[in-house]
Amino acid sequence: IRVAVLNADRSPIAGFGLEECDLIYGDSLDRRVSWKGKTSLAHLADRPIVLRFELREADLYALKFEPR
Repeated sequence: IRVAVLNADRSPIAGFGLEECDLIYGDSLDRRVSWKGKTSLAHLADRPIVLRFELREADLYALKFEPR
C-alpha cells in the first residue's frame, strides 16, 4: 500500500506523493503511513486534502488521523 496526499484540486503536495511514500506491506492492524520517514500532516490541518491509495493484493479496512 502507498498513499499520496493531494490538494483539493487533486494536484500533488510536494514531498507527499506516491513516489515518496514508504511502502506498507504485511499483515497488521496498526501501521503509520510515512513519506521518506515523515509521518506528520499537521501543517495541512487547516485545508482540505485528498488521499490517493495505491493497493496491490491488499485490503484497507480503516484509516485514522491522530493528533501529535
